[in-house]
Amino acid sequence: MNVPNAAPARPHCPPPEDLSAFYLGRLPVGSLEALACHLDSCAHCQSSLLSLGGEEDAVVEGLRRPASADPVEEEDECRAALVR
Repeated sequence: MNVPNAAPARPHCPPPEDLSAFYLGRLPVGSLEALACHLDSCAHCQSSLLSLGGEEDAVVEGLRRPASADPVEEEDECRAALVR
């Protein structure tokens, strides 16, 4: 994955692909804790992670959308039954 506007990685920092996987929730469990600890103390990687705001996972994006109304609930008969 390409990390937009990411500053060049420092020798002790994870690669941009790992930051992107972390942001999208795709980082393997075995790497998650180590990267989270690194982020706690690395302003450089925190900044790089914030720059990922425009990159979205299709599933996550779909889950963030409000649920669409049930067409049955829009029927006059259903509304009348719900009022009773």
